Amino acid sequence: MKPRFSTTALAFLLMSSALAHGREVVKLRILPPIYFDDQGNPLRQPEGIACGGESLLAVADTGNGRLVTYAISGDSVTPAKSIRLRELPYPLQVQFTPSGDLVALDGKLRKLARLSPSGAFSGYVEVTGDNPVRPMIPRSFRIGGDGDFYLLDVANARVIAFSSAGALKRQISLPGGKGSYADLAVDARGAVFVLESIAKRVYVAGRDDEAFTPLTGGMENEFNFPTSMASDDLGRLFLVDEYGGGIVILAADGSFQGRQSRMGWDSGSLRYPAGLCVDAGGTMFVADRGNNRIQVFAVTVTD
Repeated sequence: MKPRFSTTALAFLLMSSALAHGREVVKLRILPPIYFDDQGNPLRQPEGIACGGESLLAVADTGNGRLVTYAISGDSVTPAKSIRLRELPYPLQVQFTPSGDLVALDGKLRKLARLSPSGAFSGYVEVTGDNPVRPMIPRSFRIGGDGDFYLLDVANARVIAFSSAGALKRQISLPGGKGSYADLAVDARGAVFVLESIAKRVYVAGRDDEAFTPLTGGMENEFNFPTSMASDDLGRLFLVDEYGGGIVILAADGSFQGRQSRMGWDSGSLRYPAGLCVDAGGTMFVADRGNNRIQVFAVTVTD
């Protein structure tokens, strides 16, 4: 299918969208996408992605049942290794620990698997001191800058925080009990955010809070169906509109800062995107599942 827009035209479209919202100062500059591993094999329906500082990237290449890692230098991304393990048959999400280890959520086993930096399996994550009413169903997880784990347990309508050794620290009940909670994020201050897809709403709990409070109202005009989000070092939130192919940007206080990208196949567009991350250098990586690639953007700010 012939693209409807060139890369230049799409970049203009993204900037025009930003200007139309007035308050928008964040823009996404299109960089070359990622399609292959180190052997030239294509990605297939990638779901999850993690940034490790400014130099590491890991992809949950779900359709191929593996993880793929990359090295980053400036705008250059070089494939490093492919990791395929019988203990991790269906990876959905992946995160780096502060020490550079990998932790991946398996969608079939419903477990968090620990891997060494070389990709060797070192066991599943076990939480001690926890007595859930129902068997835990992890929907999403993050690892904070201090190494603590944060897990969205949809079976028990909560987020739990625990140490890297698995010791339970606290749990925060989801607002209103059960709902369509799809993802969580943790910012540099230790604030925890959860995303409710049907209500199109984000909630927040501070480092010492025992409950979530609304960060936003319902964002019906901004989303079709939001499913994933990430925080950058400045506290901004970037949310994926899975059914609309867009990225919505919120300030740290939850105020709307604009919507960029769109549904499509050409460079810079997204087709049923899944996870995303923003590295310390200000580069955004989006698991562009429907296009079997990782779409890359430079996050820039203008006055």
